[in-house]
Amino acid sequence: MGKPPKAVEVYLKKTRTYFFGLLAILPLLILYESASEYLNRQSPDAIEATTEVRNRAELLIKRVLWFAQIEKNVYLWAVFAAVLLWAFWVAKQQGHLDFKLVYFPYQIFESLVYALVFGFAISKLTAFLNLQANGAPQNLLSRKMTLALGAGIYEELLFRFLLLTALAFVFRKLFKIKPLYYNSLAVLLSAAVFSYYHYWSNAEVLTTDSFLFRFYAGGILGALYVLRGIGVSAYTHTFYDLLLLFRG
Repeated sequence: MGKPPKAVEVYLKKTRTYFFGLLAILPLLILYESASEYLNRQSPDAIEATTEVRNRAELLIKRVLWFAQIEKNVYLWAVFAAVLLWAFWVAKQQGHLDFKLVYFPYQIFESLVYALVFGFAISKLTAFLNLQANGAPQNLLSRKMTLALGAGIYEELLFRFLLLTALAFVFRKLFKIKPLYYNSLAVLLSAAVFSYYHYWSNAEVLTTDSFLFRFYAGGILGALYVLRGIGVSAYTHTFYDLLLLFRG
């Protein structure tokens, strides 16, 4: 099989960077935060309504930041801006800042295609292994859509951008092995942590079927992150959750 056309090769290289990916998910982050604030202010007498619309990965990240006395929203946005500036510096050092604006809709479309393939692959794998995936509790559509956005952003930031990247770095330093091996180890371990996190604080009953289902999903998203970056994995995760929501 020959190499992809030069334009495609450049697109794949430029959009895989941390800077492009974080910049691409910024609209998702703004949309999620805005929707969460709006929904959490509705029906103040309903405890469930005011506490439900927050993703647990988000709460975990923010809890760590709270320990560092970073509590106000403006400071949280400052942290994201600092990470974005770091990613900008890395991209500049690597010569990957000369991307085209049209790459953003291209990446969104690419992620939608992956989400469709991802959903098909997961359903076939589930059926083949005779697994039963546990669904989320039934909530209002607007709340479930908001949670889908939160999962796509914060679960990818926590388990792929932070955890998988850190694990790959540690495995590379410890074992002095090829990228294929240390990335594969990082994908598998982060997928196991990603799956187990769904049962954290007794949020769900741990079953073999649901754990394996999420492990496979985490593995696929992890591989996608390694190959295509945080932007694609976040949008793919979000689109998959939304497609699953409307299909259900």
